[in-house]
Amino acid sequence: MCYLHCPHDLQMLEKIERLKKQLISIVNEKNDFKDDEVVRISQELDVYLLDYQKRRLFASTSTSTVSAQKKRKESMAE
Repeated sequence: MCYLHCPHDLQMLEKIERLKKQLISIVNEKNDFKDDEVVRISQELDVYLLDYQKRRLFASTSTSTVSAQKKRKESMAE
């Protein structure tokens, strides 16, 4: 597991940015938030955002757990 941004995370962020730009562009073009294409892109963006947030949360939780375990071992060794 990558604790910093790994290549997959960076690819995901690039995809998120592309979808955001696409969404803004299509909303400006259609001027309708209920348009099928707007909804589809928005839903796709939601999937990527949630996946990215879950990955980051898991990474930060894992890092915190490892750090706490290391501190506990160090204090027991003293």
